[in-house]
Amino acid sequence: MRFQYQHNSSLPRLAWGAVLNSDGILVHHGSGVETHPDFFVEGAWDGPFKDGGFEQAVTFTGTGARIHGDMIRFSSPSHNLERCYSLSKGHSLYLSNSLAFVMTMADERLKPDYPFYYFDFIRCYRTGLRQRNQGIKTLDNLKVTFHDCHNIDIRNSKIIQQQMRDFGRAPMSFDEYHKIMLDTTRHVFSNAADPARHVRYKPLASISTGYDSPATSVLSADAGCEDAFTFRRSNANDSSIYQDDNGQFIARQLGLNCEVHDRINLCDARPDLLKLHFQNPFGSIVSSMDQASDLLLNRIFVTGRHGEHFWSLDPARSLPWYQEPTARKTLVQNTLEFRLDRGYIDFHLPYTCGVFAPSLLKISRSDEMAAFRIGGNYDRPIPRRIVEQAGVSREQFGLEKKGGAEDIPALCTFSEESKTDFNAFYETYVPDSIINTQRHSKRGRFGYYEHGFSHGLDRWLRTQYGLRTISEYVLGFRNHQRRYSPYLYAFHWGFEFVAERYRQVLRKT
Repeated sequence: MRFQYQHNSSLPRLAWGAVLNSDGILVHHGSGVETHPDFFVEGAWDGPFKDGGFEQAVTFTGTGARIHGDMIRFSSPSHNLERCYSLSKGHSLYLSNSLAFVMTMADERLKPDYPFYYFDFIRCYRTGLRQRNQGIKTLDNLKVTFHDCHNIDIRNSKIIQQQMRDFGRAPMSFDEYHKIMLDTTRHVFSNAADPARHVRYKPLASISTGYDSPATSVLSADAGCEDAFTFRRSNANDSSIYQDDNGQFIARQLGLNCEVHDRINLCDARPDLLKLHFQNPFGSIVSSMDQASDLLLNRIFVTGRHGEHFWSLDPARSLPWYQEPTARKTLVQNTLEFRLDRGYIDFHLPYTCGVFAPSLLKISRSDEMAAFRIGGNYDRPIPRRIVEQAGVSREQFGLEKKGGAEDIPALCTFSEESKTDFNAFYETYVPDSIINTQRHSKRGRFGYYEHGFSHGLDRWLRTQYGLRTISEYVLGFRNHQRRYSPYLYAFHWGFEFVAERYRQVLRKT
């Protein structure tokens, strides 16, 4: 067995798509994918690059595949914010790191009469890794399977086995956990900058005045990172839409060069940028990343994303196997096509040991962390200890949760240009029966947020261990604030835009 590589400079830099059939293994790929006779990869891991050992790595930030005799093994990241997608059709098996690409290769489309693809992705967040082989159905009723945190073994164009990645072991103390995170960061940085690569990546840290990104910036600086960037503003609540969230002064104390950027409100984002983020039709944080596009190229970008699920003192959030039963958004999964296009690697550092969240909770609540607890709902002793021990004073960070602009309904609306573009798509694409249902619903407005007893009961049930499954299967998404929103079709709108780009590339191949 061997790979037949088809490089195409018109593809997103880090996108790849593989077709397996009796003719062999054809791999379409962009300019940033590392290709070798027995493996290809986009991403970095905590081991030597020349060994190509991403399949055994405890921390793997990307996707790839490796040949083993008469078998080929595809590997997904060690977090569940991205994955490999597979689709079997006829005598061929298609795999990719992009949902749009895998469906385009197989000549498949979304169902116009199914508004809820957005919810299918939220379900992946809610159930985490405890439910395998999740996916979506295509127009021809074929299944695109999601492979989260798995190695997928294939022989004769058939999946013969799937194995969960090795996540190492749970840390038992702060010092042990801190050492694991720091060692992991150093090894991943070394891998990303290895001279054997044809594209090398330099670290870049994100930083704010909260908890998670300052902590990951400290670890990044200790591992050799020199650069950071921050957003100048964020919001806290409806009465004070914007607050200063500029972490530049913290970056300077850590010895990091720091660029400052503004956020983009959803109503200011271009239609093509919104479509690129189609997996979350309602978020604006990811649109803001476009402000730093030039800075992101050929970077390994360290984030503190989802630190609240691993560093919180709330047991309802600190669940094993990446479970987030109360999830109602898909913000981070939404960056994939943007990342592939802009050519950078995401390194979500809080996911290190993240599957062992209950063990991390024990550390947070232990006596050794008592001096780093400040009380209140926004209290995270693990990142506080990391940052304070780096010399940043207590009052300079982590005092108030500021969040992002997607929490303000007034800011989460499309510009007139985007509305016009979306409405033209909606009128021609969506069946009349669904249009009538969505337009006549009082809950169909773009910025609608549902409150009340049923909503509160649903969220409470999801935090209770014994009732979580009942809530998922009985209530499902009936109480989601956007169940009747026409903007659920922003998923289809963006998907068609991204898929058409892939179609144009394949037509020229």
